[in-house]
Amino acid sequence: MHFKKLSRVLPIILLFLHLYGAGEQVVRVDTSKRGNIWYLRLDVGVPEFQSEYDGIARLKAEPLETYCVVGGVEVPFYYRLFNAFPSELSVEVEKSGESRAPCIGLVRYREEMCIDGDKLLVLKGGAKVNREVVTKKFLGLYRGAPVTAVCVFPYLVNVDVGEISYYKRLEVKVVYKELVETNLVEEKEDRVCESIFPGEHFLRVAAPESRPVKKVVFPSGRMVKIMVDKDGIYRVTGRDIEKIGVDIDQIDPMCIHLFNRGREVPIFVEGESDGRFNEDDFIEFYAEMKKSDSRKYFYDPFTDKNVYWLSWDDNYGIRYAIEDVSLTKSSEEVIIPRNYLYKVHFEENKFFSRLGYVDIDKSSYERDHWFFDSGILGGTSATYNFTLVYPDQTVTNNYRLTLCMHGLTRLFVPHVVKVYVNNIKVMEGIWEDQEQYIIQSNENAVLFNNYLEHGDNEIQILVEGTDPTQKYDKVLFDWAEIEYYREYRAYDDEIVFTKPHNYPRGYYHFKIKGFTSPEISLYLMNKTKLVNFVVRYDPVDNDYFVVFEDFVAGDSMKYIAVGEDGFKSPQAMELDTLGNALNCSEGDVIIILPEKWANEVGDLMGLYREMGYIPSLVCIEDIYNDFNYGIVSPYAVKDFLRYSYLNWSVKPRYVIFLGDAGLREEKFVPAYFFQSYKFGACASDYWYSLLDTSDIIPDVIVGRIPCHSLEELELYIRKRIDYERERNTGVWRNSVLLISGGLDAFNKQTQYIADEVISKKTFVDKFLCLEGRDLTDSLVRKINGSGYNLVNFFGHGGGAIWSDRSLMTMEDVDRLNNLSMLPMVTSMTCFTGDFTYPTLGKRMLFHENGGAICFLGSSSVGWIINDYLFVKNFYKIVEKGFTFGEAVNYAKIEYLVQNVDFEYLKRSIVFSYNILGDPTVRIDFPEDSVRVSAEKKENSVKIVPEFDISEGVIYFQMYGDDRVPIFKSLKSYELRDFPGVLDIPKWYNGEKLFLTYYLNSVSWDGRGYTLISAGEDFVKSCYTQPALPCDGDSVWI
Repeated sequence: MHFKKLSRVLPIILLFLHLYGAGEQVVRVDTSKRGNIWYLRLDVGVPEFQSEYDGIARLKAEPLETYCVVGGVEVPFYYRLFNAFPSELSVEVEKSGESRAPCIGLVRYREEMCIDGDKLLVLKGGAKVNREVVTKKFLGLYRGAPVTAVCVFPYLVNVDVGEISYYKRLEVKVVYKELVETNLVEEKEDRVCESIFPGEHFLRVAAPESRPVKKVVFPSGRMVKIMVDKDGIYRVTGRDIEKIGVDIDQIDPMCIHLFNRGREVPIFVEGESDGRFNEDDFIEFYAEMKKSDSRKYFYDPFTDKNVYWLSWDDNYGIRYAIEDVSLTKSSEEVIIPRNYLYKVHFEENKFFSRLGYVDIDKSSYERDHWFFDSGILGGTSATYNFTLVYPDQTVTNNYRLTLCMHGLTRLFVPHVVKVYVNNIKVMEGIWEDQEQYIIQSNENAVLFNNYLEHGDNEIQILVEGTDPTQKYDKVLFDWAEIEYYREYRAYDDEIVFTKPHNYPRGYYHFKIKGFTSPEISLYLMNKTKLVNFVVRYDPVDNDYFVVFEDFVAGDSMKYIAVGEDGFKSPQAMELDTLGNALNCSEGDVIIILPEKWANEVGDLMGLYREMGYIPSLVCIEDIYNDFNYGIVSPYAVKDFLRYSYLNWSVKPRYVIFLGDAGLREEKFVPAYFFQSYKFGACASDYWYSLLDTSDIIPDVIVGRIPCHSLEELELYIRKRIDYERERNTGVWRNSVLLISGGLDAFNKQTQYIADEVISKKTFVDKFLCLEGRDLTDSLVRKINGSGYNLVNFFGHGGGAIWSDRSLMTMEDVDRLNNLSMLPMVTSMTCFTGDFTYPTLGKRMLFHENGGAICFLGSSSVGWIINDYLFVKNFYKIVEKGFTFGEAVNYAKIEYLVQNVDFEYLKRSIVFSYNILGDPTVRIDFPEDSVRVSAEKKENSVKIVPEFDISEGVIYFQMYGDDRVPIFKSLKSYELRDFPGVLDIPKWYNGEKLFLTYYLNSVSWDGRGYTLISAGEDFVKSCYTQPALPCDGDSVWI
């Protein structure tokens, strides 16, 4: 009805609204598109104010379903994502009818709370007022397509004064550039893309970031992979190479090459002059363990193993030059040193600290997280032993000590430490916060070299604690370096040495003692092999010494000498082939696994082919070989994924890692650690999905099947195949279980998901942790009974379980017997999604009698508001045919758009939530194909089927206000015994009723819902437009 004069029809409108209830639609939304111009018109009314409905105050204005949090208030807004960069969008806004309205209760400001065990840590929120009506927000690139959100905020909130302002009409025009034809890409069967850009069949794709992908270029053919984990001279014999399957008769020893990290390094080959490489011939070379590529710390964060590649062809390899160091000058013409300045690094990486207050939103590899132990408390001390080799006891020169400490606690008092070596005070330091601190000994301190001992020495670190507040202080010991004057004497048949520091250039006679045999090799590091030196026996020390002469140009000339027992042997050596990852088959599902499992996943590959995917199998060892010279690193995996994403004609959509990970993982795909807010280093697989640029919009879907053994892998593959091929029909497919840990906020969030998000066609069970109930037994019975398609948990996660009243522990998982009704689980709490140690998520996946088929959980702490803001987007689209991985990625993108008040948390949320299990599992609900009419008659409901099926079982549940179930359990009937009437219990006196039903027939199943009428004319909803008409307005009803 269209009325020109409000005064004539206002009584009719008011009567209509009184009889049938004011319509729930407060905002009218009209959109259109003409060419490259997009139009939006909003007619805006006064919203409903819901105080603390789900832990957050809310303005409700249907049909707007998207909310952002501003000052602790959920504010409805409208947004659209554009396939463009912000600079390519021009936005014009026309506003009219400015109005204001008070909102009692908005002055109370809700802050975010972190779930830390059983404690709630109250943290800051963002701005208490949103000031702009329209904003542009660039999110990044989704599979090459730029994504910019244009957000329209019809309600501007000022929390401080408890007031909202709005315009009764907003008209927004967005003009964007025409798509360039050469940059168009057709996106097919990408439900995430279809949801981001509805109706867009061709997307504009930006040029990829110019960051190069590192690939390894080596000679073709098979090579010997040599792994080392110590510094020193290595000797590899022809017999060693023959043992791993190499036909050494085909090798010309002069054409042997050795590579490390893409560069050929010099070697010495004994016996190459005869042109044959015999069993007793050998190769000598200097090799180093893998150290950090960053100057910020010493050891590599991923592995100690460096990799050297031995190859042979028809070209001569690089050799050490041979240098004659025989004695040609008298002692008066040379310098004869007696000691040299030697630096030793001491570090024991026994304790991993997450360091939750530094490098937030950055890589955890920005600094060292490994320490000697868990720390030293204020008012206490700790002693650490270290070994020195032959300090010269005859000199009184000062040694120098450097210590790296790191604060752990953040108090109002600084960290104060005092350092002693062998009970002599060396230095002290003072610093603040959770930061690294380097302490160095003073040059003027009396630290005689003869204070040091050959063999065991002690460093004692005392943390100040006289102030009562300091007893809670805690610091971490990272590493120590000591420079001292060392004798020219080998230890364990090995010595690395230089000339004395600041001695002049010139000829030197070096005398090196302490070798156990006369078989000694001497090298100028990475340059020459020294020969013709003198070797003699010392009867006093019962050992051998060498004397040689060389011209030393500076302190950078470093020598190494080894005796027969000083040669190192490789940690491992194997024949390997390069190029397997670079040349692997293309596919839209990439499976990355250890080589030992490559022949165990044929059935899983077959399943993916049945599902219409093209699987590609890649071994993690091949990725390391082709993208990081064989060395373990998560960056190699990222480079491989980016290479496949940019170069394959079949673009990957899913990436599945097989295997769990440790803090330093070498067998399986390593975890990438991200510095999450307040918690610090958390294991993140989401990082692997970011392939386009440095933004945080996912380009592929990454999941991990975190098995630790072949038995666990085989178990999960059986579960996955049975789930896909033999998925049973039944009530469980149409059922969702929502669990609350009992906190008021958790209860309200659970209630909101049930009321406002989950479809009325779905059976919803709410399980609240209340006092005085046998919770675990009840929960287990529920899951084992009718079963569930999806399970969500809001609550505490201390111990990586559902810890509210020990609701679901590791042992409780073993009681589940739901193998034919495996749910997908979203666990919105702390730690349950970590895969670097035993967690609830891992236990559920590998429980042989049931558990879960997929699991979404965090590897960091839980956030009461933000966990909820994220997961409610997941449940909004679970019934649209998405896979579990698609739904998770889509929910993260939605969360990034909606996050206004908690900008400081958005990266922590998306990085910490991991997909455990197979992300290709489709969230499958029954068809919406069943209809039943229902009419209320006093205390009963008359129901009439509107379908022509006579065989099967139909299940009913009636829901009232707040989606309270009217029946204690589902009512089920054979179709031939269709009930006709359902009784309403006398205890129910609410206002709303609707019926949810599920039909399980012989060959199919379906579902539906019906609002229950009162047996008379019924209006489901009614609204006026404008929502608050003024005299003279045109009005729509």
